[in-house]
Amino acid sequence: MKVYVLLMVVAGALTVLLTPLVRWACLRWGIVPKLRSRDIQSTPIPRLGGIAITIALVITMLISARIPYMAPLFETNAAWAVVVGALAMCILGVVDDVVELDWLTKLSGQILIAGSMAFNGVQLVSFPIFGVTIGSSRLSLMLTVFLIVGIMNAVNFIDGLDGLAAGVVGIGAAAFFVYSYVLTRIMGAASYATTASLAVITLVGVCLGFLWFNFHPSSIMMGGGSETM
Repeated sequence: MKVYVLLMVVAGALTVLLTPLVRWACLRWGIVPKLRSRDIQSTPIPRLGGIAITIALVITMLISARIPYMAPLFETNAAWAVVVGALAMCILGVVDDVVELDWLTKLSGQILIAGSMAFNGVQLVSFPIFGVTIGSSRLSLMLTVFLIVGIMNAVNFIDGLDGLAAGVVGIGAAAFFVYSYVLTRIMGAASYATTASLAVITLVGVCLGFLWFNFHPSSIMMGGGSETM
């Protein structure tokens, strides 16, 4: 547990350090989009905070790969798929914010990234639906892609109110971390280090760090890169 808490703090600290730099860059180069109908701000503010979140998440994951307790996780593809997938989603989101991709191009990119992550081990392999557990690898793959794409678009959609996206994702990630960590202990695993617990506790950290600048009145929104969440 101490390692998880340490990584959460590291992720939060990195986000706190990087977010002002991203905000400064947006203002310096005039990357401040017009207000949307769902925004509540009275004046336009930078919307590329997702870049700081993604960089902090990736750096924290790379640091964890050097910690003996977590290092075995990076001997498989799943942990690296999370890192590469986060970067790819962030790039797609930033490009969409800057040049405004059409919905089909953006959706295709999201499906491609989610599919790549699923093929490399980031899959929902056991989930009871109406009392029936997933028993097909093909169904698991399709359901995983559907959920990843759906969740990233849901987060992107609610990223218009101060603290809403980061708050919702942070709470959800914290709840999932408790679930995955407790489940690992109950099952009596040889190690409590899991890719799922690592990914979500890092997510909790970056959300807490970003909320420092995203509470009302927010000085920056996630925007491009919110899909990483």
